[in-house]
Amino acid sequence: MSMRRVAQLAGVSTATVSRVFHENPCVSAETAAAVRQAVERIGFTPAPRKRRYGANGNGTNDAVAKGAIAFLVLGTAGSSATPAFEKLLRGVTEAVNASDLSFVLSFVSNPAEIPSRVRDRQLVGVLCHGDQPTDAALGWLQALPTVWLMANRHRPRWGDQVMPNNAVIGDTAGRYLVRRGHRRLAYLGLAREGWCMGLRSFAFRKAAEDAGAAADVFEAPAAVEDGRDYWHGDGELTSAAPDRLVGQIVAASPMPTGLFVAEDRLLPMVDRALRSRDVRPGSDVEIIACNNEQPHYARLASQPARIDIRTEAIGRRGVEQLIWRIASGGDAAERIRVMVDPVLIEPNDAENGVTSHVPGESADRPSAEVEVEVPITSH
Repeated sequence: MSMRRVAQLAGVSTATVSRVFHENPCVSAETAAAVRQAVERIGFTPAPRKRRYGANGNGTNDAVAKGAIAFLVLGTAGSSATPAFEKLLRGVTEAVNASDLSFVLSFVSNPAEIPSRVRDRQLVGVLCHGDQPTDAALGWLQALPTVWLMANRHRPRWGDQVMPNNAVIGDTAGRYLVRRGHRRLAYLGLAREGWCMGLRSFAFRKAAEDAGAAADVFEAPAAVEDGRDYWHGDGELTSAAPDRLVGQIVAASPMPTGLFVAEDRLLPMVDRALRSRDVRPGSDVEIIACNNEQPHYARLASQPARIDIRTEAIGRRGVEQLIWRIASGGDAAERIRVMVDPVLIEPNDAENGVTSHVPGESADRPSAEVEVEVPITSH
């Protein structure tokens, strides 16, 4: 009997069976029970493992405890951290402290040159966020278990990834506006801001169409320059792009009344552009925004609905995924992409500090989807 047979009986993938054998805490109790029942049914005995998740009793294992993990933020000096990154870092540090790990944080402004102070450490794994490293640094990083955090402008070429579920984000925004009675919807975003935004806009438009509503996608060109800081804040984003988007919306016939602002950093400028045209947010149009970065909502006269992408949860889940990847000792060849589901916060909830959780989710343990990318090998 084989692990594949166990997977067939339990109705799961072989990767999930492997995670159960390694006692990965990220597998649900129901799934783990189904795998163990299948094992008992056929009398399968897994091969002895050299490493076991949680072998030293503190949530890590000997392979993890002997070295440090690094969090590399690539393509920025760290001088203009976004509100979302601050939450991401909080989630990472909470998980690191809970697992009693040795931890290194490094901002790497030039992805081609990983600092020697990092390379010389006894690292057992790395978390990465930001730009893709160049070939000069690629070999060193690829040799280590790696987990990417958040949705990068380009898909990572190796390693696992924990990121927001952008398809659910777009679907949530579309469904919310339809539920509020809007039949003409619009997506507002910046072009060339990464492949993940394409998923948001597609899912948003599909949710509207499935409900019998109409949705248009309005994207303004984003001024992307080589060598810019990965975090390009509002100081580099002029009001021209949001103003252009609002101009297109107001000129549309009929004008959309339900607007999805795909990034919070656009929100204040969209709000100003609407008011300059005597269109009142919260009255003439209704807005739902995304990311839940509090500073961008501070001076708005009317608080819109918002989607929290759960960056703290992504940080915690990224550490868990890295620990599992290290503990697997190379046994798992699959690349795993974990997508954490968002949370909808409606205007009244935002004012009262209440969060509306998505169905099936708890505040401490957000639901997530897992994609497994199996490498193609020739025999």
